[in-house]
Amino acid sequence: MNITLRKFTISLTVMLGLLLSSTGMTQTNEIKKLAGYVDFGDLTSSYGEPNVEINLGPSMLQFASAIIGDDDPEALAVMKGLKAIRVQIYNIDGNADAAIGQINKSRKQLETENWEQIVKVKKDGAETHVFMKMIDGKIEGMTVLVAGDKDQAVFINIIGNIDPKDLGKITESFDVDIDIDP
Repeated sequence: MNITLRKFTISLTVMLGLLLSSTGMTQTNEIKKLAGYVDFGDLTSSYGEPNVEINLGPSMLQFASAIIGDDDPEALAVMKGLKAIRVQIYNIDGNADAAIGQINKSRKQLETENWEQIVKVKKDGAETHVFMKMIDGKIEGMTVLVAGDKDQAVFINIIGNIDPKDLGKITESFDVDIDIDP
């Protein structure tokens, strides 16, 4: 009986793993089709894997909303309109060249896709860019691109219907400090 139970447990674990991974891949492909999605490119050849990587798709945001429940109505309202949150932070060890090159490539792509640049700061070799994707007067995506400051490159993409008054709450909940002092 123990052997049968063990086989069942292993089979169930494998099936759940396959189901969750295929759901994750499907959601990733669906997220890429959304108007607010931004491709950050790949900086692993220059800096290795990101030090921080957050990828929350619809299922994980729904799960987080369920955990929050009625305890925090403001947070629940913020998350209701979101479809995905993506964050990548690389340690650039004082060499921002590849990160700034990727930021420039992403910036040009965003401009061709009619994203609005709302912040641009260039100071002492560091760059910060903030873009918004507006559709019918609503924010459908936001991206923040930062490189050259504090030895890190930061790429943030928030996808979904975003209320401007909630932006601080979103970044604060992930302990992301966007310092854009000129």
